[in-house]
Amino acid sequence: MTGLFAVDSRHDVDELRALESWYTKNAALFDRVAAAMDVRRTEPGLRTALDLLVSELVLAFGAVDTSRSDYRDIQSALRAEVEARLQRTPYSEHAMEHEELVEVIGRVGTLERELRDAMRPLPAVRGRLLVAIVGRTKSGKTTLRKALTRDADRSGIGRGAHRTTRRTSAFDVGSVTYLDTPGFAAKDDDFDAQRARAACDSADAVIWNYADTLRDEESAELRRLLLSGKPLLAVVNVKGLVDTPVRLQLFADLPGREFKSASGHADRIEQVARAVGVAPPVILAVHSGAAHEALCTEDRGLGDRALRASRLPELEQSLTRLLVERAIPLRAVRLSEDVRAPLAAFHDRAAEELPQIGRALGELERSTPEERAALLEAFRTVGRNSRERLQAERHRVKERLPEVVRDLGGADQAERWSDFITGLDLDGLVSGLESELEQEARKQGRVLRTRPSAPERQDDEPPRVRPRPDRKIVTAAAKGAATALLGSFAAKGLPKKLAVPPPTVTVVYAAEALTGAAKAVSSELDRARQEKDEWTSATTAAAEARLDELCDWVDARLASIVDEATAQVDAQFEAQSADMRRTRERFEQLRRLRSSLRSALDSIDLVLTRRLVELAGGDPAAIRRAARTPGVELRVWTDASCVAHMRTCLHEHLVDVLTERIEICSDSRSGEGDGTAADD
Repeated sequence: MTGLFAVDSRHDVDELRALESWYTKNAALFDRVAAAMDVRRTEPGLRTALDLLVSELVLAFGAVDTSRSDYRDIQSALRAEVEARLQRTPYSEHAMEHEELVEVIGRVGTLERELRDAMRPLPAVRGRLLVAIVGRTKSGKTTLRKALTRDADRSGIGRGAHRTTRRTSAFDVGSVTYLDTPGFAAKDDDFDAQRARAACDSADAVIWNYADTLRDEESAELRRLLLSGKPLLAVVNVKGLVDTPVRLQLFADLPGREFKSASGHADRIEQVARAVGVAPPVILAVHSGAAHEALCTEDRGLGDRALRASRLPELEQSLTRLLVERAIPLRAVRLSEDVRAPLAAFHDRAAEELPQIGRALGELERSTPEERAALLEAFRTVGRNSRERLQAERHRVKERLPEVVRDLGGADQAERWSDFITGLDLDGLVSGLESELEQEARKQGRVLRTRPSAPERQDDEPPRVRPRPDRKIVTAAAKGAATALLGSFAAKGLPKKLAVPPPTVTVVYAAEALTGAAKAVSSELDRARQEKDEWTSATTAAAEARLDELCDWVDARLASIVDEATAQVDAQFEAQSADMRRTRERFEQLRRLRSSLRSALDSIDLVLTRRLVELAGGDPAAIRRAARTPGVELRVWTDASCVAHMRTCLHEHLVDVLTERIEICSDSRSGEGDGTAADD
């Protein structure tokens, strides 16, 4: 920086060449220091050697820039805290079954990934300052570049109507690299303009080389550069002929004649700037052709006078001031933004997203116990209704048992019993209960997993009963009567007496026999009826017992299904409650990290502000705190005794760089302004 400022007071060509030599000698040293500072903290063995090297480079203006290492320290501390807080979180298999919980977990995970992505590696050390020389084709860009780089070679300088520069080329002079670009409105306009714009975008500063007239395509690109805020120096290139020693001598003696038309060109550039609402750039008239011829002439006296007359030294001084006052601070701002912008974008997104996630998570935490109670009550109701339907079916079936019992006791007893049980559709009660439970679970977004199959019941086995009596009551009565009658006749010897029977005796004997037969029939009927009743009673009791056994099994199965579903849902809710607690912890960690992120942003702003104050010639240690909203406001806190000094440094030197409101605050007021603020 001392070398750059020294250009302000140097006008002699020999002194400028000496300064160029100084740049060339020290630029490599600066580049090595910048690269080495990046590994200084991770390689303790280099620290001693680097400290000695740094001490050699500490100039009065404070050229050593430690902001890169400071940014790396801020990033490292934040990254360590992030990795410590954001641990991998396992979730249960049930977490994915709750749609709202899955959404909250996904949003939290997205924020965590975005936070890690926001901590990007620092960009590579840029080294030399880049200055792009741009303008219309045949405006003299290459001639100007050769004059600036003290290249006396005439090759590559246009002669006639053809263009000579078809690609961007780089030329190093000390700590500056000049980019010679293709011209706008060349034959391959789109491609050449694209390369020229890319060079402007990558450069720290731009020299706009203007000649003859300001055409539409030039005016459009000039407006783009002015609006971009890129440090810009406009050069009106005077093109009077100086290709012979006589003409060069005439120019050196009377340079004013060549520069008379330059003011009109400067007015047109200022009109373009005013039209887009920005301050006009520094505009200089330069005879780059004369400056280059001054390098080529063998008459060194004439060469020195022609170089001064060309106004190239004034251009170099203006460029140096532009680099020191705007390009270097802007490079510091860009480095800060490379670190800050991703973190700030995440901070703003988290400020919007976290409250929404918090509300959604809180609603889940409040509603889950209610959902659990409601679902379990629904399960109990469904189970109770199913068991009541079973009991109703039991009573209805018992009323039908007499019809069923009549068909039992035969050879087809097993088949008839199986048909009877199948007709009851007890399996429908079980499957219906399972279906209702699954339906109730789906209403609340739950999934009941498939349960293992229950042991099959032996419902086809008929009740154990005696064979059904086969005799009919009439048959039994006739048989009983015949047997009794024959027995009576045999007992009384009636057949012999009937051989010579008196009529009266015969009637008496017959009546007695018939009476006995009637009694026998009645007795046989009673016995057959009793046998049937006993069989029916025993069979009915056995059928009822078998039916009760079957219904009890189904009742137990229904209760088991409800218990299994309840246990499964209980386990789901318990697991999901644990998942919510884990998600809550991740959410709270993000909230805490947002506070840490805010502190990191403030630290980045402090590093940048101190760097800018240092570049402006102030004391960076006087800055206590800084807070920046890029493009809007920079607030700086310092001791009350330093407020005026800081205002001078920042307002006078950095408003054009920051293009934002700058407010200097007394540290004793805890962030309140001192009542003054400057708007750019």
